[in-house]
Amino acid sequence: FTVFEWHKIPSFLGEARDSGKEIQVCMGTRDGFAFTCDSGYQDGTTNITATLRKGWYDTEIYGTLRKFFVEYELPDSKTLALKVYPNFSTTEKVNHDFEGESPSITDAEITRPIKDSLSMDVHGEYFSFVLSNNENVGGDLKINKIQLHMKGGAYKGKVHGN
Repeated sequence: FTVFEWHKIPSFLGEARDSGKEIQVCMGTRDGFAFTCDSGYQDGTTNITATLRKGWYDTEIYGTLRKFFVEYELPDSKTLALKVYPNFSTTEKVNHDFEGESPSITDAEITRPIKDSLSMDVHGEYFSFVLSNNENVGGDLKINKIQLHMKGGAYKGKVHGN
């Protein structure tokens, strides 16, 4: 009994639709082979955490982050976690869960998006945020739009990294 393994060097990773109009993740290799990659929402029995982390927004002036607006789609009983980090901090200043309530029936496309906001009082010049979900939502999580509203302020001098 022999198991053969061929070492492949990936050169392309992308998405394409198959004949049934389903999105498939495809990988190409340097030696000309193309493969369809397995996909799913769990690694064995462990849910895969979906995470969106934005880079640091430079507001160019010290101010206060007042409001976070988000438009998203998420099934009922699921949550979308938000963490906000100011001034290159490794500790979040805001930790909030947005609740899902999108209908799952196929003819509800017009009413699917949820629009929500969170008032906050976070001071700084640089801001980053993380949106995440570690529940098996079956592909029904979409983040459509994000807006940050600030109140400008006077520059407060040096911004410390810690």
